[in-house]
Amino acid sequence: KKEKVDLMHFPHFNVPLRYNKKYIVTIHDLIIDHFPDSRATNLPKWQYSLKLKGYKRIMKHAVAKANKIIVPSEFGKVDLVSLYQVPQEKISVIYEGYFLDKTQAESEISRFNIDKPYLLYVGSAYPHKNLDKLLEVFNKLNKQNKYQLVFVGEVDEFYRKLQKKVNNSNVIFTGYVSESELKTLYQNSLIYVFPSLYEGFGLPPLEAQAHSVPVISSNKSCLVEILKDSVIYFDPNNESDMFDKIDMLLSDKNLREELIVKGLENIKAYSWNKMVNETNILYKK
Repeated sequence: KKEKVDLMHFPHFNVPLRYNKKYIVTIHDLIIDHFPDSRATNLPKWQYSLKLKGYKRIMKHAVAKANKIIVPSEFGKVDLVSLYQVPQEKISVIYEGYFLDKTQAESEISRFNIDKPYLLYVGSAYPHKNLDKLLEVFNKLNKQNKYQLVFVGEVDEFYRKLQKKVNNSNVIFTGYVSESELKTLYQNSLIYVFPSLYEGFGLPPLEAQAHSVPVISSNKSCLVEILKDSVIYFDPNNESDMFDKIDMLLSDKNLREELIVKGLENIKAYSWNKMVNETNILYKK
């Protein structure tokens, strides 16, 4: 009110309840609606229950009063219409981009105790990321100790829960890494695995493709829309399917090389500059 803005853009769902002037809101995903799971919080059950009620109230207000809503995928649009009965014409799909670090990669990654070809995952360890299943599949896949599985992400309570299920040196948790270290971890990985049950857009597989890494991914939510035919897909709820597809990719060098080429072509459809330009056009409209 003090600044007398003509149009406010809230890039997150938590629009102040008393704000009723002209605004656009970005809804990145509806993960909380699909996974209102006590495993996804460190709060006591009663506090989490109150938080969920608050979330619902804020979300309903945010989408009802918005002049326009931005979502990062067609899947996100359909999801929003289905769960919150938002008119389709109110929603604009604007794809996000990916980040390719321009700094020099680290020369080696020995501090992480990586000494075998490795499967890579980058991101958080929330329950919907489905890392428990990936860990189970990897343990069955790696009976001969040929590979390592590397999890990259700040070690929080969710990663600590996952660490408690690990009892071998072939599973590595790097913790938080620098951009140059992350670049090296991408570039030296054999394959990138993304077992998520739900995403609004799915940034890490695109980052992997930008670093010339073959990607194998869940076939859920928006991922088929964003990654198209540039990856191998598996059913993240089907352990045997995940096992078979990962095993196939690890065993087939030609397929990995084919996916690298397809991945580099796929990422051409996405950039932050394109997102900025499309968002600016929406402001002017």
